[in-house]
Amino acid sequence: MSQSIDLRPVDLEEDDYLFPPEINIALLLPINSVEDLTDEDSGDEEYLNINNFPGSQLLAPAEVMTKYIDVDEDAGNATAVGLNLTASRKIVSADHWDAGDGIPLRVFQAVKKIYIWSETDLSLPDIKWTTMYKVESQLPSETELFLRFFNEEVIDMFVFWSNNYATKKKRTGNMTHEEMYAFIGILLLSGYLPVPRRRMFWEQRKDTQNILVADALSRDRFESIMQNLHCCDNDQLDPSDKFTKVRPLFDKLNKIFQEYAPYWEQHSVDESMIPYFGKHGCKQFIRGNPIRYGYKIWIPAGK
Repeated sequence: MSQSIDLRPVDLEEDDYLFPPEINIALLLPINSVEDLTDEDSGDEEYLNINNFPGSQLLAPAEVMTKYIDVDEDAGNATAVGLNLTASRKIVSADHWDAGDGIPLRVFQAVKKIYIWSETDLSLPDIKWTTMYKVESQLPSETELFLRFFNEEVIDMFVFWSNNYATKKKRTGNMTHEEMYAFIGILLLSGYLPVPRRRMFWEQRKDTQNILVADALSRDRFESIMQNLHCCDNDQLDPSDKFTKVRPLFDKLNKIFQEYAPYWEQHSVDESMIPYFGKHGCKQFIRGNPIRYGYKIWIPAGK
């Protein structure tokens, strides 16, 4: 196939050449782009228009890339060719697409999608909603609710991996399920009955000692569990997951949450903050919130 080249100057307003809507126009750098002072316009870079272009940009060269149908009236056929316009017009056949290697990358940048919204009603599926969660006649106690989520499977995970970690560090392990339950209970108690130092729970002074804590677990045993507490294999961590050390706990709890979650037709989700003032990559700061520092989680906000 022969290559035809037309070096006549191009006038985009000519009626003889009909351009399709799929046309890319790339404006090259202004004539003073490398100088110390430029006349760059302060308009929005994302939405440029002719009113924002400075004089140096209007004088800069431009490139136009498009496709059209080249009709050969003598041969009676049509060929799809590419069009590259700079100072002159150059028609390249369809077999020579590598001729555009010198095109700036801006020509191939993705065009921002523009969505046109129409106001209409959504078509809802024909679903008969029924309550899958049975409403209990008598509400369970606080202990029963806790044991539903921190069941034997979750506690066994903590006991196994904590003992495994203590053994690797040559520390005293042999933690039991009862000790792990007592340990979690002390953590819950310290949340609404805080003291300046956790060792004060075991002091002999009447104003600081907590009999429930002292009778449930000794001070040294509590600190030993705190030092070795794990819920995953510390040698098989995912460096791309910031919550990799507690990911097994998240997975088990999310599964349990779905088992006891109510099944409603209208169900909303809202964010909640868990206060935390330590150092962690997932800690967030939200200005104006009652709890500004901590972890943001999503919770169901149903009826």
